[in-house]
Amino acid sequence: MEILYILIPMSVILVLIIVVVLARALHQGQFDDLQHQGEIIFEPEERAERAAALRAKRDAELSASRNNPRPNSSSITQLDLGQRSDRDVGA
Repeated sequence: MEILYILIPMSVILVLIIVVVLARALHQGQFDDLQHQGEIIFEPEERAERAAALRAKRDAELSASRNNPRPNSSSITQLDLGQRSDRDVGA
């Protein structure tokens, strides 16, 4: 019976942690675009083309930065291969 004094508070704390993690994921928008995440597997060519374009841009910036003693401030930032722009979604 004494074990209940430990198990009940531990289960309440665990439930609170789960609720906080779920609320944080919802607030950050993790579940906003569920439709596109399921469609990613059907468009490997588009992802491959986008990845090749990103690699080419990165390589061009690296070669430019080697020739330029100052680091290049424009780099690929926050560009995810899985994200679509607003014009892609309407199609």
